[in-house]
Amino acid sequence: MSKTLTEQWKDGELPEDTYYVQFLCGRYGTYQFEQFKGFGFDNDLAYIKEVLAPVPSYVEYLVLSEYKKLEKDAIQNLINEHIADASKTIERLKEQLAIATKALEDIGFSLWDEMDCRYCAKKALKAIKKWGVK
Repeated sequence: MSKTLTEQWKDGELPEDTYYVQFLCGRYGTYQFEQFKGFGFDNDLAYIKEVLAPVPSYVEYLVLSEYKKLEKDAIQNLINEHIADASKTIERLKEQLAIATKALEDIGFSLWDEMDCRYCAKKALKAIKKWGVK
């Protein structure tokens, strides 16, 4: 398993770069890590709790921004396709409901009739099939 950035930093293996860090006080910021060539001690390092991620270069930032824009556009396109499909399904169901309602009206079906429900259901099903509802 590979080491985290914090573990690499503590072991002195973290590549020189600017990183997002969390300080012991809980605040977040950036820090420029450099390999020290055997002299001095940087007091700021004593206040770092965790190394989170490298700060992207400007070019990397532009690429990530463009990628996010493309990703957002792709998601919006998918949403629009699903909305269009749902709208078509709703229209199809409305048409089928209209046909079924017409078929029920043609046979004189009423929810308040005191007829045998099975007979009424069979008659309604025949009429609905006649009108093309599947």
